[in-house]
Amino acid sequence: MLLAALTGMARTVPLDVGYRLAELLSDGHRVLHPGRRRAVEGNLRVLVGDRDVKGLVGEVFRNYGRFLFEFIRGPELPELDYVLENREVLDRARARGRGVVLAVVHTGNWEIGGARLAASGVRVHAVAGTQLREAWTDELRRRQERIGVRILPPTGTAFREMPRILARNEVVALLIDGNLFRRGIPVPLCGHEVELPAGPARLAARTGAALVPAFSVRSPHGLRARFLDEVPVRDARPEAIRRATTELADRLGERLVEHPEQWMIFRRVFEGRGS
Repeated sequence: MLLAALTGMARTVPLDVGYRLAELLSDGHRVLHPGRRRAVEGNLRVLVGDRDVKGLVGEVFRNYGRFLFEFIRGPELPELDYVLENREVLDRARARGRGVVLAVVHTGNWEIGGARLAASGVRVHAVAGTQLREAWTDELRRRQERIGVRILPPTGTAFREMPRILARNEVVALLIDGNLFRRGIPVPLCGHEVELPAGPARLAARTGAALVPAFSVRSPHGLRARFLDEVPVRDARPEAIRRATTELADRLGERLVEHPEQWMIFRRVFEGRGS
């Protein structure tokens, strides 16, 4: 009932009004959750070095508020300008017929990106745990399923299904900076060693799917997602998996440094860094 009421309200107000309300609530979120604020500050200090991060911290929380407003309103949002840049990278990878493992991070809004891909005829699957609240998760998954984006729970059954999904030449989107992954390996990210999931590279090696990093960015004019050049995965040997995972971290880390205010992560990624 609460989700339905919030969705109704979010769909009633114009986008610009909804964004302003979301920004106000996000400022309260930042003030009332000092642990999250300190985690964001610590991550930002690694990304931007000696720059003052206070303004960037506020923008991270406001970007998250904008994302939540969009998420509750619904993933279609036809009135929102969302551009898929460098789409030829994805199309070229799919032309081989073995599917695509899309490696992304928590920036912009990938729910809308998935909806736009699905609308263009590309079936998309993604892995996610509880979405906002446990009681809302099933309904939110049903919403996304209706527009062609299937959300898989982080279970062994779902992971075993992924090779079959890729064999149908579909897309599996995996967040590499989340806290759901297993069997991570240490690789350099933005000059510091962190543990990132080896799953995307292992899945690509096992199935022959293409491994494609992508990055979503919010701007005053809307959102855009850019597909980056495919990361080669030579084979399933540990050194090949580490090399591919390191290259993913390099590619996406460069974008995080360029757009630090976009990274909506509220836990310490770089342990022992920042305040």
